[in-house]
Amino acid sequence: MGSNLEKSMKRMKKQRMLVGLALCAALLLFQPAGLQAQVHIGDTDASAKGGTLLDLTSTTAQRGLLPLNVEINNVNRIPYAFTDSAVITVPNEDLKGLIVYNTNATLAGGDGEGLYVWDGEQWSKIGCIPPAAPTLVKTDVTTIILNATTTITCGSVEGATSYVWTLPDGLSAANWTTTTNSITVTGVTPDTYNINRVTVKAVNDCGESEPPTTGSGDGTIVVLPCTGAPTIASPASAQSYTVNSGVSQPLSATFNANGGNLTYQWQRRTNGDWESHSSGSAGTTALSTAGTTTYYRCIATNECGATESVTFTVVVRSCSGAPTPSLACANCAGWTGTSYIINSTLTISYFETIVWTKGAWATITSGCTNNTKTCSFRCSQRGLGCAMEATVDNGCGTAKVKAMVP
Repeated sequence: MGSNLEKSMKRMKKQRMLVGLALCAALLLFQPAGLQAQVHIGDTDASAKGGTLLDLTSTTAQRGLLPLNVEINNVNRIPYAFTDSAVITVPNEDLKGLIVYNTNATLAGGDGEGLYVWDGEQWSKIGCIPPAAPTLVKTDVTTIILNATTTITCGSVEGATSYVWTLPDGLSAANWTTTTNSITVTGVTPDTYNINRVTVKAVNDCGESEPPTTGSGDGTIVVLPCTGAPTIASPASAQSYTVNSGVSQPLSATFNANGGNLTYQWQRRTNGDWESHSSGSAGTTALSTAGTTTYYRCIATNECGATESVTFTVVVRSCSGAPTPSLACANCAGWTGTSYIINSTLTISYFETIVWTKGAWATITSGCTNNTKTCSFRCSQRGLGCAMEATVDNGCGTAKVKAMVP
């Protein structure tokens, strides 16, 4: 019995609520001009609270207001169904404060499903606040060569997840949206660019900010015309080196920068195409492998272009032991009055270095410098003190040979 009475009372309460909603709709739709009323809807007979036009209450259970579910497809537009009325002449203004529940989880520029309010220009999620506008865009007065880069920075904005930049024609960037409050820009057209021509907006999940105040920037970016690609300073002609197995050969190239910032890339080739070898310096080392001939070149690049060096050829021989030099001596026993003249030619099958050493009574007349095969000297006395000795090193060992006046 009690159970039936309970159900009956609940039905009556629901009916009263439905009647209240119907009356509310009727009052709102059909009230005479100038008539004002407060409406209370609920499961009691209470009056609407002061200061309210519509008062919803419930004493038996928690209830809420269910807004209309709408699929918003553009945060900057009101769905057509809301504007299909002759009364709404300016939808952007007439519907300010309109609240709906958006069911489009992938709304571009929005923040997923939830309650959205129309502010006259766009839909904003309730309880979600776009970031503040960045502070002034700043940069030092910067001069760069064409195609070089510089950095522009704005004030960091709390809560911003990214920054969207706009740049004047003539400045470019690899990515116009950054996760930090700075952007690296490239000068693609020679000119002077005032920083006021750069704008930036801070972005978070709730939307984007306003840009900085127009004209509040500081500084300029001067992009200078290109003065040309690098030019070769040295060596001017191709270079060839012969080394023994296991010996490293240093290589070096020098370029004129022509105003640009140089970067270097060494390449090498054995039988096929050129491939990368080392970078970052105008010098490199040729690594030797027995029985190979390897070609090297350096490519220098500035903001205006790239230039190749001459070709370096490195021939690597197999090492088969210490050298066996032989000495051919002309006029070694000749006497010409007060002194002997000895012209000695050192003949060696191959070598890395030759170091000459003279005796106490020997006087060098020509040659005899390190790594030269010819040495001419004059003797003032006979004997062991009038001699020239060569120490030969081929990377596998050393040997000595001596020219001496008896």
